[in-house]
Amino acid sequence: YAIGTPTIKAHTISSLKSLTNGTWGNLDNPMMVTVRSNTFSDKHYNIEELSRACGIKAESATGLPILALGDRITLTGVICADSLGEKMIAITSVNTQTIGNPPLPLGMAGKGVSGIGTATLGLLVRTWGKVTYKASDSSYVYLDDGTGVADGTGHTGIRVMLSGLAQPITRALANGNYVGVTGPLGLVKDGSRVVRAIRPRGDGDISVY
Repeated sequence: YAIGTPTIKAHTISSLKSLTNGTWGNLDNPMMVTVRSNTFSDKHYNIEELSRACGIKAESATGLPILALGDRITLTGVICADSLGEKMIAITSVNTQTIGNPPLPLGMAGKGVSGIGTATLGLLVRTWGKVTYKASDSSYVYLDDGTGVADGTGHTGIRVMLSGLAQPITRALANGNYVGVTGPLGLVKDGSRVVRAIRPRGDGDISVY
C-alpha cells in the first residue's frame, strides 16, 4: 500500500472511510469485531462501530492478536480499497483489546441493503425474503422481501453469497424458500457489474421458515 504520514486520528469508521487511500488512520474509540479472520477463504474480517452506524472490511498484518467475535478493539492501520473499490483498513497494530458480547446484526429491508453510499458496506446486517433465483452452481441466491429491488443483473432482490468460506455452507436453499440471512454487507463482481451482497458467515446465519 502507498503509505502517507502523519497518522490521522478518527473517532468513527465513517470518518475513517473518508480518508484517502494510503493514509495512516488511528481509531481511538473501541470498535466491535463482527467477522473473524478464519471465516472467509480470503481471510478478511469486519469491524463496526458499537452503535452499528457504520462498518468496514479489514485485514491485518501477521503476528497481531487473534480476534474473537464481539471483541472491542482500538487500532492503527492504512486505509485502502479491495479490487472492487470497497474501502478497507489494513490493520498494523491492535492498540487495545477487550472481550465483548457477540455482535447483533442490524435488520435491513431490501431497499436499505441495496441503497447508495458506503456507510452500510462492511456492516453486519440481517435481511429476509423469498428465494427468487438460485445460481446453477449454488454459489449464491437472491432474496426478495417484496420490495422488488434490482441490481441490474436481471434478478429480483438482494444477492446472498453462499461460497468463499473456509467452512462451506451446507444449508440447502431452493427457489421459493422463505429465508432470513445474517452477514456482512459487501461488494461482489457479476460479469462487468459490481453489486452489493450479504455474505453469511456459516450455516448458523441462515434460517429457513
